[in-house]
Formats: sequence, C-alpha cells, structure tokens
Amino acid sequence: MATDTAATSGFRRHWCAFEAVRLISRWLKSLFVPHTPATDALRDLVLQLAGGRTSFHTVSRRAVELPSISLLGKWWRQWRHALTLSQWETLLDTALRSPWEAVLSGERVFVILDWHCVPYWGRVPPALEPIVRRGPAHSGTTRFFIYATAAILWRGIRIQVALTWVGKEESQASVCTRLVERTQRLGCSVLGWIMDKGFYATGVVALLRQKEQPYLIAAPRRGPKQGIAALLAKAEAEYGFQEAQPPSLTYAYTMTSMEKSEEPQATTVIVGWERVTPPKEQRSQRTLRRSKTKPGQRWRAIAWIGGGRKWTTKKARRAYAPRTGFESGYRLSKGCRGRTSSRDPGWRLFLFGISLLLQNAWIWLVIGGRRTLHRWWKVLRNSLPFIDFCYWIVRFLEHETGYRWQVDLPGV
Repeated sequence: MATDTAATSGFRRHWCAFEAVRLISRWLKSLFVPHTPATDALRDLVLQLAGGRTSFHTVSRRAVELPSISLLGKWWRQWRHALTLSQWETLLDTALRSPWEAVLSGERVFVILDWHCVPYWGRVPPALEPIVRRGPAHSGTTRFFIYATAAILWRGIRIQVALTWVGKEESQASVCTRLVERTQRLGCSVLGWIMDKGFYATGVVALLRQKEQPYLIAAPRRGPKQGIAALLAKAEAEYGFQEAQPPSLTYAYTMTSMEKSEEPQATTVIVGWERVTPPKEQRSQRTLRRSKTKPGQRWRAIAWIGGGRKWTTKKARRAYAPRTGFESGYRLSKGCRGRTSSRDPGWRLFLFGISLLLQNAWIWLVIGGRRTLHRWWKVLRNSLPFIDFCYWIVRFLEHETGYRWQVDLPGV
C-alpha cells in the first residue's frame, strides 16, 4: 500500500524540467524499442509535437540536432507501420496502467468512462470504413475517430487507466466490456461507474446489472412522447416556473433498444435542477448540456439513470461533477495532442494515447506517486499547472536538440 502523505512537509517544494522529461521518457520505453539512435530521436520528436500541439514536420524542420527530414521521415514511417492498430492499442493501454498498479491496488475508487470524438474531414477511403464512425455534427463534420477511455477518480485525482478505439458498427456494450475488464486488472474496489451520454445504452445497463455494479449515466434528452424528454418536460411544467428550488425527483423507468436481441432493462431516472440563468460565479461548463427553455421558466431539469445503490439527486450530482470538473479529460487531451492531417488510424490513436500518458505523468510528478488527500491535490496542481508541465518538456527538449530560430535559404 502506498504511503499516505497528508502533511505538506512530506512533499517536495521544487521540481525540475529534467525530471519531467526523464519520467515521461521512462514511461515511453515500451513504445520505442529497441534502444537505438532512431528511436531516441523519434521519442524526442513525439514529446515535442505532443507538448507543443504541433506537427511532425514543424518539429523536424526547426530542430537542429535531429537528423534530416528525409531520414527522420523514413525512420518515422518504419516505426509507426511496424505494428497494427490493435497492437498499438495494447501497448498504449498497458503503458497507461503499469505505473499505477502497485499504487491503486485495493483502493476504493469511482471509475469514469468517457467517449471522445476526434473530427475526421474529407472522403472516407474503403480502408477506413470500419473505423470512421458517424455522429452528431460538430466541428464541421459528422464523421469521427472515436476513442473510449476509463479514468480512476482516486482521492479527487483523475488518472487515465484504459484506452480503446471504437469501430463503426461496434456497440457501447462491447466497448464498456473491454474497459471494465481492463480496469478490474488494477485490483481496485469500485464504488461506482460514472459515464457520459455516449454510454447511454440498454446493453451497458444490462452488463453492469449482471456484474452487480453501481452505475450512473447521464441521460440524453430524447423521446418527447415516452422517453427521458417527456419525463423532464412534465417535471418542468409542474415545478420549473416556481421561485423556490423544486424537489428532487426519481422515476422508475424501463429502457428499450431498437435491437430485438436486447431485453428491456429496468432502471431509475434521477432528476436534478439548475437555474435557467446561473449565478455569475458558476461556470457553465460544470453543468450538463442545456436544453431550450420557455418564457418565464426559472428552473431546468437534468437527468441521470442509476442503479446498484440508492442514488439521490445530491449523490448523483456530487458523483457526476468530477467528470466535467477541473481535470476534464477532453480539455487536457486537446491541450497536448499533436496535430496531424494523416489518415493513418494507428498514428491518430498514438497521438491520443500520448496525450493521456502526459496527463498521468504530470499527476505522478506532482504527487510523487504517493497517496494524498484531496485538499492537498488542489494545492499541488496549482503549483505546477498541466500547461506548464508540457511547456517544460518542450523547452527542455528544444535545448537538447537545438532550435532553428532562422532558416537558411540556399542561393539567396
């Protein structure tokens, strides 16, 4: 069991950029084997393009000590095509969990499952038909590379522990099954499974009920006649226009699927409330996606489905809040995911996986790989914000590999 470090005196007061680079380099050893000048150069290049949110060609053009673009490109293509998409997933998924196995074993945690959509623009070639998935339009497209992740909420700290890509025809239940199996390898005691709307499916509820696991899933506002939307509209018509805060509500609900092979699942709908116009100090990102309101409406209803324990609105709101809180996986992944126009699904998955590894390395460096109290985690993360951690890595490697501040034009 990891040592508890509740006192501030147990923490180091100083960090060094060299330690950040050394830590993440050690975590990436399994992805860059064998140890050769080629893999060393590629590791430095990948860390710079991830931490700086830039592309392969931008880093290779500006670096002085790295090999020429043509030679580096040859190494890069050989390395990234050496493994299949499934093999890259296995390596990245294992690298996420391996440093935390001894620390998290036996800990009581919540598990947060997320559904990530990376936009795909342009025509979809036949080779990518089984991989690129359609979804609700945003970022100017309806096609996406979909990734699902599992994160441990450990004493207020969000740690990514599992990663998988999602196929075009793959069900949410099969994706959830993979994530549940990989998370359980850590040996944690799971207090509950918290999921976003991407996992709102009959098969997911059936899986968790079969395993007798507590769960809480954000319910999308769908079904204006008999679904969640109808329940919320009825509740808003009764309580949404009053001045006082409406009471907490729960409803027995039966989920059905368009797939005839899936049986209906009994669950509970938990209804919470939020003001139509939130106070100035309340950030809009901390609430679920808003629906349209009617003139004079003061309160808006939001809903989750839950089971496996006695969920109340207060418990549901408290359990779901960290999923959209400070350490949101969406925002941190965007802040350290390398840019590319490549259609190679393996390279895309690798860049996404590296962004998760950088998040975990930042957490490990800040807490020293030891258990800490939630209140001290808030203090520590503010002393070294994640954006500064990424900047450290980029600046340190620029010093090591050189940085071209001006370009020599031949013949000019």
